[in-house]
Amino acid sequence: MNNSDHAENVKAREFQIYKEACGLAVDYNPNLRAIDLRTMGNLLSYMNHLSYTCFPSVSTVKAPLHAHKRTIERSLDRLDSEGHFRRERRWNRKKRKWDNSIYQPLIPDTVMPAIETRFCNQPDTLAIINKIRDRLKRQHNLPLGTGKYSPVPTGEEMPSDSLNEPPSEPLSVYTTPSASRSEDNSDSTIGKEKRLSEGLQAPKAELARSPDPPLNRGD
Repeated sequence: MNNSDHAENVKAREFQIYKEACGLAVDYNPNLRAIDLRTMGNLLSYMNHLSYTCFPSVSTVKAPLHAHKRTIERSLDRLDSEGHFRRERRWNRKKRKWDNSIYQPLIPDTVMPAIETRFCNQPDTLAIINKIRDRLKRQHNLPLGTGKYSPVPTGEEMPSDSLNEPPSEPLSVYTTPSASRSEDNSDSTIGKEKRLSEGLQAPKAELARSPDPPLNRGD
């Protein structure tokens, strides 16, 4: 066996180890449901052994699961929010439309202690998992202390000192001076609700104060 074959075998072994660890990470997360485990398992079956990414469509993911498309979309959202993969859309310049999403499977820090316990007797395997985790995070500009991805906003950037300035407008209409001075203001939402509630209670009060009508005894 030459050096090239040995290197290919090492890469294939590392790929299988990381793929298995991503599947175990979903199993060890108590916040996920059974459909989430099946969705992640089917997603990992499309994982590329070179880029460690997968990009099947939602229809392709749901085909063997026999679930509704909306169910799979909610499952993908839960997996994304729990940090089990990084997801982004691809813009096709030639077709002028969005292609399928690209999924980068990750291992969140929340379940990493369970992974370390699982492979405590296999330090070489655990070292491979940590090496690939750090490499993928550096590759996609992910913070090394988390498994989740926080996308950088595109377009016009916010000035750096804008967060230190006080807001120019109140955060809520209920904290404005006009609303706090008078609740019966005609332009106030609280005044309108108060007058509406009083209008509904007025007939009930009049009915309670009115005497009972005399009985017709037929005299």
